[in-house]
Amino acid sequence: MNHRERKKLRRVLYCDLAEMFNIVDQTLLVKEGNQRDVWDFQEGQIRRLLSFRGEEHMKQESGGLYAACGTSSRRYTVPTVSSNH
Repeated sequence: MNHRERKKLRRVLYCDLAEMFNIVDQTLLVKEGNQRDVWDFQEGQIRRLLSFRGEEHMKQESGGLYAACGTSSRRYTVPTVSSNH
């Protein structure tokens, strides 16, 4: 793997890590409601939203190279949990 390929790989990985960190950080901000409901909600959100998008690039690019990542099409907002759950 040459320098340019490693640079592309790092860029994709850093973008994925930043997005993952943001998803976890935003999900853990939800604190309203019954503690068990909050934990269930947080776990569900993290399982649903976390992904390794770089793997898709590896499969698409010839020779297993990564393409540089762009802005995520998925936008995440912090939902609220009702205490009636």
